Amino acid sequence: MKLRALLPLFLMCCSWPCCQVYGAKILALLTLTSHSHHIWNRSLMKALAARGHQVTVVSPDSDPDSGANLTYIVLEESYEHIRDNFKYETGLGDTFFRTLEMFGEWCYMNCEHQLSSKGGKQILGYPDGKMFDLIISEAAYTECFMALIPKFGNPPVVLVSAVGIPPNVDRMTGTPASPSYIPDYRLPFSDHMDFWERMQNLITYFELRRNISVILSSTVNGFDTPRPLMPNVIPVGGMHLKPAGPLPENGVIFFALGSNLRSDQLEPEAQKALFEAFSELPQRILWKFETEDIKGKPDNVMISKWLPQSDVLGHPNVKLFISHCGWLSTQEAIYFGVPVVGIPFYLDQHNNLFRLKELGVGEGLSFSALTKDKVLKAINGVIQNTSYASNMKRLSAIFHDQPETPLERAVYWTEYVLRHGGAPHLRSVAVDLPLYQYLLLDVGLVLLLLLGAVSAALVLLARLLWRVVRNKSKQKQQ
Repeated sequence: MKLRALLPLFLMCCSWPCCQVYGAKILALLTLTSHSHHIWNRSLMKALAARGHQVTVVSPDSDPDSGANLTYIVLEESYEHIRDNFKYETGLGDTFFRTLEMFGEWCYMNCEHQLSSKGGKQILGYPDGKMFDLIISEAAYTECFMALIPKFGNPPVVLVSAVGIPPNVDRMTGTPASPSYIPDYRLPFSDHMDFWERMQNLITYFELRRNISVILSSTVNGFDTPRPLMPNVIPVGGMHLKPAGPLPENGVIFFALGSNLRSDQLEPEAQKALFEAFSELPQRILWKFETEDIKGKPDNVMISKWLPQSDVLGHPNVKLFISHCGWLSTQEAIYFGVPVVGIPFYLDQHNNLFRLKELGVGEGLSFSALTKDKVLKAINGVIQNTSYASNMKRLSAIFHDQPETPLERAVYWTEYVLRHGGAPHLRSVAVDLPLYQYLLLDVGLVLLLLLGAVSAALVLLARLLWRVVRNKSKQKQQ
């Protein structure tokens, strides 16, 4: 009886190591100069630290509320360097390749500064070898710090992508990504593309990377177009979201351009058009604006340098979100069921607005052609037509219908990689294939040669038969 009573305890002790990961040493390379991306990543870092892992974060952002087990190596003055030396060009929706060129310059400038910063020198000065059990790195625009992976002995790598699934992520995992129906996230195309759109979508850079265990991708069911995923590509869209806090019960329209664009740097003509339109609206406008001294501000417009965006969007009396359509802001609008009027500027913002319009949950404005009448038409059209709000509520319900929260899923798969030694069984052999094998170019070439040989043989046979027939005909005539 005593042995039987101890059996459950024995079984629990035997099974415990397979479902528990003891405190691992994790290095997080979260170097993108974007406050919104840091908010998204920070939720995962805090969750891992709360589970006992020692997390070292290399980032241009710090976190004064980081708590235990979480250490920041700050790449100081990254934001100031970009602000003083790089000018965001607006109105680039029709110049896709110039947008890529501009952000190539941005990435180079950012990388050069961060590697020479005190924080960059600090992490580069760490001794070589297996100091960390796992490296977490951002998937896009942060490639220069990927060199730290071999420096630290090539531990397993988990990528995080706050911008969905960039093309380089497909190549890292061998995920099928046919340009015939999967649009590049930086292009304003749907999954139904005409010939010219498919031609633009095809122009991409091919390279397969081999050291990635799992990718945590900020994709959202119901909003992103359906596509195949490899087992190590885990959707965790909305990982940073949580229920909204309380706000005063006043119906408002919320206007924010994200963390990288400043409302106070909009052209005076654009500000004037917006103020004139807002002055004719019955609702109050809550605008994230970085300067308090504004001339011509209507009485129904309230400005603030900082606003808790999730708390604002979660308030039931928020009727509309005027947004730049950044991906994280778009997720928050969907999560809280708030229709959108978008003013996109670059990269994925145009694609996000295109998708919002396609799903009937938003309308758009062109920043380069803002007028009072156009602003009023877009705002009133979305608020007064109840289909936008009802469609967004339906999309929000799809977003919320998940077996666990995205953050719980992200933590589980991060620890899964630690439990299973990098989880090589999730990795597709497509990552190791040369490009000609991945695209079956060698097989296609052989088939083409066989087809050519058979065609040549048939032509020769036809010519031979023709000569035989012609000779017999001549003999009969003679």
